[in-house]
Amino acid sequence: MPSARQDKTAGRALTYAFWLMTTLSAVIGLGLLMVDDKSSLQLKLSTVGGGILSAALFGAFVTLFINRESKHVMESSLQSLFEQQQKDVLDLVSTTSKVHLPAKEYPPTGSFDEVFTTDLINDMRVSSSFQFRGSSAKWVAPYVNYCRKSFAEIQVLMLNPVNTAALRQRAADRLLIPSNTGRTLDAVVEELRNEVTRTIVALFDLRHTSKVCVSLDGTLVSVVRLERTDDAIYVALYHARPGSSAVNPTTYRYVRGAIAFETYSLEVARQLEIAQQRVTFERGQDDADLVKIFKGLGLDEIGGTEIAALRMQAKNFEKRFFANMTRIER
Repeated sequence: MPSARQDKTAGRALTYAFWLMTTLSAVIGLGLLMVDDKSSLQLKLSTVGGGILSAALFGAFVTLFINRESKHVMESSLQSLFEQQQKDVLDLVSTTSKVHLPAKEYPPTGSFDEVFTTDLINDMRVSSSFQFRGSSAKWVAPYVNYCRKSFAEIQVLMLNPVNTAALRQRAADRLLIPSNTGRTLDAVVEELRNEVTRTIVALFDLRHTSKVCVSLDGTLVSVVRLERTDDAIYVALYHARPGSSAVNPTTYRYVRGAIAFETYSLEVARQLEIAQQRVTFERGQDDADLVKIFKGLGLDEIGGTEIAALRMQAKNFEKRFFANMTRIER
């Protein structure tokens, strides 16, 4: 599209050319009349008058034509300028949105969230790694098994089951969920401790297809839950609605390139590195190794029998998840 300076220069050149041709025509016409000594003065004046009339008619025609063309050119220029500015604004809004705003929002629900779970599973299916930060990570093993693929690495950061203070903090959050009305704090603490130990067993059973690193931290505040794939991160805000809670809190999906994606990715990576206790599950390990791992975590009471019971609980929990997903994708 021509610039405003180019349009102004072109208009000036056209104006100069018009007046130059008009002046030259007048000078040449008058010169020819002056050298003509055979025609009478009356004839000369008549000729001049006819020329002036012709010039006036021609000027009027040219003026109308130029005005019409100028209007058309101006309208076209303004339309092109508006379209370009509109495109620039939309591009700026789109770029700003991708950097600062979530790609999607999932409102809180009191039961299984089909939309959130489907989106997360689809992101996991095309990802080479998976990271999780939250209280018990009870959904991670079902997610991974439902994807039916191996991951280069699965990293999980969750509460330390021997840190009662941390468990009580998260249990207090759960008591805000309407379905937990009437339950005691101690009962929810024991439920949460069981979830964490059950999750450790479920994650241990993923070692045949993926390398699994589990980090346990008693200082985990559990205010924000994170699920991260290669190209997206899901941020769940437990306290998005102060004084209340939900089974699935308000969650936002940010894509790679967004500030939130980069910030939370760096945050969880550093937390995984400096966690109080870290264990890695790999091929070649068996339940005897898992018993040793539990002892190293301070859970001496968990032996082979307890591991079998926890594994059964994990399998039953996973079956319910699979049933929900099968119903959704049918």
